[in-house]
Amino acid sequence: YWGRVMRLRVGVPGLEKHRFTEVGQYHFLIDTIEGPDAKGKVKITGRDPLMLADNEKAQCPPLSSGVLSAALANNVTNRVELSTGAAVDYPAPGVIRVNDELIIYQAVDLVNDWLETLTRGALGTDPEDHEAGDLAQLCKWYDQVSPIDVINDLLTNYADVNPALIPYADWTAEQDLWFPGSVLTNCLSEPTAVSELLHDACAQSAINLFWDSGANQLKLLADYRTELGETLDTYNDGEHLLDRRSAIKRDPKMRLSQVWVYHTPNNYINASGAADFASAEIRADLEAESPELYGQKQVATVYAGWLASGAYAGQLASRQLKRFSDPPITAKFDLDI
Repeated sequence: YWGRVMRLRVGVPGLEKHRFTEVGQYHFLIDTIEGPDAKGKVKITGRDPLMLADNEKAQCPPLSSGVLSAALANNVTNRVELSTGAAVDYPAPGVIRVNDELIIYQAVDLVNDWLETLTRGALGTDPEDHEAGDLAQLCKWYDQVSPIDVINDLLTNYADVNPALIPYADWTAEQDLWFPGSVLTNCLSEPTAVSELLHDACAQSAINLFWDSGANQLKLLADYRTELGETLDTYNDGEHLLDRRSAIKRDPKMRLSQVWVYHTPNNYINASGAADFASAEIRADLEAESPELYGQKQVATVYAGWLASGAYAGQLASRQLKRFSDPPITAKFDLDI
C-alpha cells in the first residue's frame, strides 16, 4: 500500500444522528500501516508526495550500466567505445563521467556502441587515461535552466511525482514576479538522492517548496516575498485560538549580519569548499554588528554549486540577509476547527 492515495476527512458532529459536517479534506500518500496492536488498533501514517523523493530509488542520475569496452587514452577525442548494446541508454549530446573526468560527447553510433566527437577534461576536470571495464556514468547536465524547470524535472522524471499535483502555471507566475531570469547550472555525475538535490536547488534559488494538503498541490513560493496589497487573515484569542496552546519563540542564533555565497565551481565533480569555487559574493549589514544594535558578527556561508553567476549569488545573499537580519520569530498556535 506504500505510495497509494490517502484522504483524511475532518468534520464536526452534525444535527442528525450518525452524521457529521465536513470542514476539510486533506490529501496524503500512505507511508506505513502498523497493527493491529493488543487492543485491535491500526495506525496508518500518511506523508506528503515529497516522500517519493526520499525513496532509495529516487536518484538522479540513475546508475548507468555501460562500461568502456576498450582503453581510452587521455588524448583521444574521436570516440568512446562502450560495451555491446549500451549506447542506446546514452542520448546525444550528453556528458559522461569516467573515474574523475567529465567527457562531453556530441553524437552516438548505435551500431558500434560508440560515443563520438568528444570534449575531454570538460567542466573543470582533467583528461585521464582509462581502462576497459571502467564505468561510463551518464550525467544529468542542467545548463542555465530555470529553477522551476529543474524542480519540476527532478520531481516528475526522477521521483515519479504525479504532474497533476504540480500547479506549473502558478509556479511560473511566482518565478516571473520574484526571480525572473534566474537560472541554475550543475552537472550531476553520480547517483544522488532527489530529496538532497531538491533541498540544494531550492535553497540556492531562495525558494520554498511545500505540500498544501487541502489544495492537493505542491506549492512553490519565493523566499522573503512581500506581496504588495496582500490582505492578511487576523486571528485572536476570543474567536480562534485555543487556550494555552500558543507560544512565540525568537531564535537569536539564526540572526545573520553577513552572508557569503561562493559560486561558479572550478570543477563540477568537487564543489564542497571555498577553494573549489571561482568567486564569491558578500552581503553585510555592518550597522547590525555595532554596539548600538546586536554587537556581534554572525556569518552564513553558502557553497552554491548550482549557481554560475555573481548576479544570482548576490541576489541569494541579499534575500538571506534581509530575512535573517533580525532574529526570526516562530509562532505556534492551535486554531478552533
